[in-house]
Amino acid sequence: MALSFDTLWAVLAAVVGTFVLGFLWYGPLLGKPWTRAMGWDRLSEVERMGRQKDAMPGYATSIGGTVVATLVLWILYGWAVQGATYSGPMLGMAIGLAGWLAFYLPGTLTSRFFEGKGWTLTWIGAGYWAACALIQGAAVGFFA
Repeated sequence: MALSFDTLWAVLAAVVGTFVLGFLWYGPLLGKPWTRAMGWDRLSEVERMGRQKDAMPGYATSIGGTVVATLVLWILYGWAVQGATYSGPMLGMAIGLAGWLAFYLPGTLTSRFFEGKGWTLTWIGAGYWAACALIQGAAVGFFA
């Protein structure tokens, strides 16, 4: 499947969708347990503001990663749709979730043990990236 104007729309939808998800996920939905698990609930206001300022390169990295992941999903979707019995957002989500299960989850669980992160951080992060994979896959399937 060639890159097209629809690819741009899929990438834009994925970037916006994952940022909205991140705002909700790490805000009203799971913000408090995540903050506690990170140890940020014990920071002063000045330290917390410093952490937020230091997070800016992370947002740029997140945008870049979302663009790359969505483009890869676009290519995989093009390959998969040729032999699939269904298409559209459901196929895109299935591909995104399969990628998450195959590549993200094993690495996250392995890192959890070697980096000493607690289970709360592990599952909050893993859940977020699973939801991102579904959003990116749905965007690809919708615009493809």
